[in-house]
Amino acid sequence: MVKWGSLMGETQKRHQPGQPSNHDLPLPPRLQEKLEHFRERLWSVKIAEGALAGIVGLGISYLLVFGLDRFFDTPLWLRLTLLLTGFSVPALGIPLLWHRWVWRQRSLADAARFLKKRFPRLCDELLGIIELAHHHSGNMSLVLIEAAMRQVDERAEAQDFAEAVPVNSYGRLLGSALGLLLVAGLLLILASDAAQNALARWISPWKPVDRYTFAQLEAIPDILVVPYAEPFSLSPTLSATTEWQPEAATVNLRGKTRLSSPRIDGKYGFEIPPQKEEGTLSLRVGDAREKIIVEPLTRPELTSLEAIIRLPDYLRYEQDPILPVRGGTLSVVEGATTTIRGTTSRELARAHSDGEPATLDGMTFSTSPFPVSAPVTRSFTWSDIHGLEAKAPLELKINPVSDEAPDLFANQVGTRRIVLEDEVVGFDISASDDFGIREVGLEWRAMGGALPTEAPLLGEKPVAAGAPETTSVQTRGTFSAKREGIAPQTLQVRAFATDFLPDRERTYSPTFILQVLNPQDHAKWLTEEFSKWFRNAREIYEREQQLHEGNRALRSLSSAELDSPENRRRLQEQASAESSNARRLDSLTQGGRGLVEEATKNPEFDAERLESWAGMMKSLDQIARERMPSVADLLQQASRAAGSPPSAAGGE
Repeated sequence: MVKWGSLMGETQKRHQPGQPSNHDLPLPPRLQEKLEHFRERLWSVKIAEGALAGIVGLGISYLLVFGLDRFFDTPLWLRLTLLLTGFSVPALGIPLLWHRWVWRQRSLADAARFLKKRFPRLCDELLGIIELAHHHSGNMSLVLIEAAMRQVDERAEAQDFAEAVPVNSYGRLLGSALGLLLVAGLLLILASDAAQNALARWISPWKPVDRYTFAQLEAIPDILVVPYAEPFSLSPTLSATTEWQPEAATVNLRGKTRLSSPRIDGKYGFEIPPQKEEGTLSLRVGDAREKIIVEPLTRPELTSLEAIIRLPDYLRYEQDPILPVRGGTLSVVEGATTTIRGTTSRELARAHSDGEPATLDGMTFSTSPFPVSAPVTRSFTWSDIHGLEAKAPLELKINPVSDEAPDLFANQVGTRRIVLEDEVVGFDISASDDFGIREVGLEWRAMGGALPTEAPLLGEKPVAAGAPETTSVQTRGTFSAKREGIAPQTLQVRAFATDFLPDRERTYSPTFILQVLNPQDHAKWLTEEFSKWFRNAREIYEREQQLHEGNRALRSLSSAELDSPENRRRLQEQASAESSNARRLDSLTQGGRGLVEEATKNPEFDAERLESWAGMMKSLDQIARERMPSVADLLQQASRAAGSPPSAAGGE
């Protein structure tokens, strides 16, 4: 048996550092194969451990994303961190293990050293023969070296080097990897959608992949516009594909307000308190989480409402009139077609009239044209681009009305009823209609009945022409019997107006009676009127004389006598009589002046007579304006004063 101590000592003595050996001796083939197999086994186990550690790291990273997604929407930064951490295990671990267990253990001596823990004595012998094989000298006995190699080879034949491979970590990692793969497989089988969703979110965290939840909700807007300072409803609804139907849902408001609602027919109904400022609602339904921004806005209000009226064809309007609607009531002429147009305070998304959609143009909606043949009430609703609706529908009452006849007013210029045949009489005429005046004119009839229609029509003439859109006409019409070819007689004259309604009868003004005279009859009539005037003038003169006598009687009384109640009463009565007589004189003067003016129109009166009448009128007018009122005033003053008699009475 070879003595290993003496052999190794000799080798160390003869082999000095720096002295090259003759050549390497081969190890026994069986021993070399066994060592190489052990080394490969060691490599594969350690590289496998690195691979398994990578699988475990990736699996834990994925399962963390899956688990966190069940509680909240895992943010991008966290998913990216988990992904990088999971991939860093195989990305860094395998190269490090390869460097440690492959690169640094590439020789048989390096592999043999790992046998020391399991086979400590055999490990020393293996290292010794490997040293002899690589570092022997020519003075050493090859026979002894080979014998030593055979001896170690025989002893190593009975040993299983695989037992020396460290596999504790390998087993733990393999078990962990298989467990993680099993869990992932079960997730893919039992919760396929959630597992695939988590895988997509884990492997591509930068992509906008929505989180999968077992409680699936119908789409909920990120921003919810609600009525300002009004309570509103929130009704999250479970989708048809939901795998979990939680019994209740909760909403957290700003502050610490928390609301809860049970599930009813797949919905959760929340009544949210009024909001005045923008805030966020946190909705939780099972594992589903939603953040909803609440933005309070005022409801869209109606700023104006108008009706576009398509009038009947007979009215001949070139443009459709636009009427503002106020008070919720609209009157439309019979036979017209109406379009309602409204303007709101915000751009609209929808509008309806009695359930029918209206045409939209920004903030304006318009209905389809509709005829108005009977009273009807139409309801209007609208909602803006944010989904806010009007607080209450608008109710508009639409009533058909008849096309009214024109209103007509006429007034004769002057008050004369007796005129010469060639005299021109003027009439101021004012006509108005709800849609348009067609014509204004005058007609005259002979005085033959109680009503103008009972007398024969002698003639008519237009005074002014209207137009379809002219609703008011003011004009002056004239009439002259001689010009119109009418013989002197008593006439009934009246104005008329028509509108554009077919077959409508004329609208008439009150009738004016004119007595038309020729110059001879006119002169005769004036002579009779002057006779009456002279009789009245004589009566007034005689009355004035009586008053003059009364004044003289009062003048003869002393101051004491005038101060008595009876005489004071006489003074008051005298003053009142003077005033009354003055008014009669004034009226007589005006009447006489009118007769003189009438006489100037008639060539039958000569200038001398007219001058005489005019002088008389002037004198009477002067008496009425100057003397008689002053006498009455003095008498009135005397009746209220005590003392001397009135000086005016003494002057009479």
